[in-house]
Amino acid sequence: MKTLIFLLIASFIPSLNAQSLREIHSRLQLLNDSVQFTLDSSGFSQLPRIDYWCADGEPSNDWHVKDLNRDGLSDLIFSGPCNPYYQTAIFLNNGKELELVFESTGKLVSLVDSSRYTRLDILKSSCCCDYFSDLIRLSFNSSNIVSRHTLSFHYNTKIDAVQNLGEKVVSGKLRTTPMVNDSTQNDPCSSDIIRGNQLYEIKDKKLPIIASKNGWHLVIHTKDKNNSIIAWVKD
Repeated sequence: MKTLIFLLIASFIPSLNAQSLREIHSRLQLLNDSVQFTLDSSGFSQLPRIDYWCADGEPSNDWHVKDLNRDGLSDLIFSGPCNPYYQTAIFLNNGKELELVFESTGKLVSLVDSSRYTRLDILKSSCCCDYFSDLIRLSFNSSNIVSRHTLSFHYNTKIDAVQNLGEKVVSGKLRTTPMVNDSTQNDPCSSDIIRGNQLYEIKDKKLPIIASKNGWHLVIHTKDKNNSIIAWVKD
């Protein structure tokens, strides 16, 4: 699986806890399978020649042309199948060549322009020995600053239709499912021990609540300033 790379990170967006509940709700909608983003390769032939290992360098439905950093030069996004996963790569145009600044397993699901930035969302689905899905959000502005936030969730953590969001102070073990399972087993992909559906423990954290079920809350916990996780915690 291709690893994530960054060459231009200079700042980070605020943690999810600092974002509005409306913004969180909007982002979670991108996990819906019906969300589709249409790539547009118009202008591809006018760009510097690109050689990328996932593609043959020709216009196709896997390329999207867009000035991401508002410097007047068209940049390029690849998002398509890549032996056997989906792969997304971003190339910034410096006037002479297209420079690879980001690549990761995952599919581009959203691209939004605002007055301050261009924002992309990439969804990487769990597979095989990679137990977590990631919704990666990138932002570009006119200063070429790239910010990143990754929202992760375990393949056993089912996220259905999002209820009305709220916030609550919670403590306890974060788990992948709304049940207590502390049995131990060997991870078939490594020498690690898996402790049931445990992730890790939190204490007195005010967190966004996505859903509630039988005394459990599905919450978003910010691990650090650019990584958050969706998990269950018992009320």
